[in-house]
Amino acid sequence: MDDLARAAGSTYLELGEKPVLLPPRLADLVLELAESPSHRSAVGRAVGTTRFLFPGTTPGRTASPTAFVNKLNRHGIRITAARNTARLMLAVDLPASVIADLFDMHINTAVRWVQHAKRDWIDYVAARAEDQGVED
Repeated sequence: MDDLARAAGSTYLELGEKPVLLPPRLADLVLELAESPSHRSAVGRAVGTTRFLFPGTTPGRTASPTAFVNKLNRHGIRITAARNTARLMLAVDLPASVIADLFDMHINTAVRWVQHAKRDWIDYVAARAEDQGVED
C-alpha cells in the first residue's frame, strides 16, 4: 500500500525503484481496491501490520506473478501475447545485451529474441563506435 501515491491529480504505483503513472481508469480501480476493507485471516493479522495492495494467499506475502496471470486468464485477459509482442518490438530496436539487462534475462535468451526479430546490429555497432570516436 505504501507504493501507491497521488500527486498533482495523478496516481502512481511504485514498481521497483520508479513510480509508474497509472491511466485514470486503472487508477480509479486501484484506489478503490486500496480503500476497500482488508479481509485478512487471524494468521495474516498475527504475521504483521503490513497491508498489501495485492495480498497473496500466504500470510505476510504479496500475490505472486503466476497468481496474477491465472486471475487475468480467468477473466479472458491474455497477457502472454502482449508481453511477447512488446519484447519482440524491443528486440527489433535494441541489442541483446540491453534486452538482457532490461528484462533481467539470460543473455542467450535475449540473443534468441533478437534473432527472432531478425535484426542485424552491424549498423548499431558502427554508430556506437562513431559516437565514441573509434576508427576502423
